[in-house]
Amino acid sequence: MTDKFEALVHFLISECENPARLGATRLNKAIWFADVASFKAYGKPVTDSKYIKRQRGPVPATILACIEKLEKEGKVAVTEPQENYDPRKFISLKEPDVGCLSERDIKVARHVLDVVINYAASELSEATHDLIWEVAEFGEEIPLVATLASTQGAITDSVTEWADREISRL
Repeated sequence: MTDKFEALVHFLISECENPARLGATRLNKAIWFADVASFKAYGKPVTDSKYIKRQRGPVPATILACIEKLEKEGKVAVTEPQENYDPRKFISLKEPDVGCLSERDIKVARHVLDVVINYAASELSEATHDLIWEVAEFGEEIPLVATLASTQGAITDSVTEWADREISRL
């Protein structure tokens, strides 16, 4: 786990004013979407996290270790659900150290968090069940570069013509 990953996790937890709106699924999705958005827009993710295919979508490989570390260091508190379908709650106890995050990283993270907390966890999970998630095996790594091909484009006449020209050229 990198310092940037830990900083992003703590930052997202601290930025969420209502811990009941975050929960584990939304936190995982916020990290995924922040890395994907930054990777697609700027060619570099916010963190260097590896993502693993799980039932509810891609999950950062080191998220549990990170939460445990933040909790042991007294930076966050975690409360377990009291009722079925209640989210796990993450509460920031200290200001996060975001010195390793750029202004762009923070801007991306805030934007993603603002979006993520307004959707049901199930909707966010469904949104991450795209083509790359479908072809991966459970427990397999989903590299961020695969997100560049996560949606299938239309095969138009111009695409077919281009392919024919390239085949002829080879």
